[in-house]
Amino acid sequence: MRKAVSFLLITMLIVSMASIAAYGDPGNGNSKNKGFRDIQGNWGAASILKMQEMGLLSGYEDGTFRPDQTLTQDEIAVLLDRIREQRFDEDGDWDLEDEDLNGVPGWAKKSVAKGLQNQYINLNRYHSQVQCDRLLAVVQLAKALGVDPVDPDDIDDNPFQFRDRNLISDEDYGYLLAMFNKGYLKGYPDGKFNPNALMSRVQMAALIDRILEDTDGDPTDKQPPIWPTGSAITASAITTSSITLTWSAATDNVGVTLYRITYKDGTDKVKYISQGRTTTITGLTADREFTFTVYARDGAGNWSNPGPWVKATTLKAAEPVETALKAVNDADTRDEMHSALTTYASVLGLDMTKYNALLDKTSVLDEMLEHTFTDKVVLKAIFDDAVEDAQ
Repeated sequence: MRKAVSFLLITMLIVSMASIAAYGDPGNGNSKNKGFRDIQGNWGAASILKMQEMGLLSGYEDGTFRPDQTLTQDEIAVLLDRIREQRFDEDGDWDLEDEDLNGVPGWAKKSVAKGLQNQYINLNRYHSQVQCDRLLAVVQLAKALGVDPVDPDDIDDNPFQFRDRNLISDEDYGYLLAMFNKGYLKGYPDGKFNPNALMSRVQMAALIDRILEDTDGDPTDKQPPIWPTGSAITASAITTSSITLTWSAATDNVGVTLYRITYKDGTDKVKYISQGRTTTITGLTADREFTFTVYARDGAGNWSNPGPWVKATTLKAAEPVETALKAVNDADTRDEMHSALTTYASVLGLDMTKYNALLDKTSVLDEMLEHTFTDKVVLKAIFDDAVEDAQ
């Protein structure tokens, strides 16, 4: 009769291996589907689709954009970083281990670090996962784009004043009026700005759209980028869930500003790349063949014809731990236990060097047959102890 591993031992192991919560990137979405089923009739639908095309805002795996969902300060930081990447050639050594970044999720750390170094994010006002209000979003956006503040007391240059100015500091109000004077933002019908209201995804999309309309490239440029003869794209560093792509440059009469990679994984997927000509596609299904095609866009918004393409297949997923534990628990003889341990050694994290060197493995196999395992860490601990005792 097998004996169950003691509750006390399991409890001690669980406590000693307390896990750290992983952060995702829900606010910026993960899906790159071309259409969203929840924006039909929305006042900002056109802006949302434009932001998606430029790779600035995307949607969710369920095919929604969630236009009224508010943005966190982390998500605003990533969005501002994407905008700057498309407009400025930035190089720098970003210290991602800076203690100021403690608590910032991994997917946002580089963007926050760049914002702090370039001084459009104020550390005293930055609260990582807190929802971002309208005033902070507008001020950070103005600073990120290099918009100069105006003197709010200069009535000649700034005849309009928001009715809730008393809620806004003079410094912030200077940036707010500068953005308003340029026509980038609007207040509410009652003449207020409502600085403490939270910034929604559709509001941010519309705001950025108005800025881009004012600063987009030459409207007379109708010539799209072209792909020279011999252009190619290659796939490398293939894993069960990711593939790295590298491609040759497209050419344009003015200049290429953006690349787009398309592929299918259940639904149509798109990834935009504003800097360089290499990217890693993640979140792919294991053991599936994909066809990746690259497109190029210039500053005037002209997209090229389909460029080079490549086929690549992700690796097969490793045997799950549950399968390995079941094989060990189902073993009724020494031979079956030996086979299970050797077959699933890598999955269970077992170092078989000392075990394989044993002339007599009987005591180890008998010990393993005495237990029912529900955790690979417990299994490994008992296996290692049995091997040591057998030497």
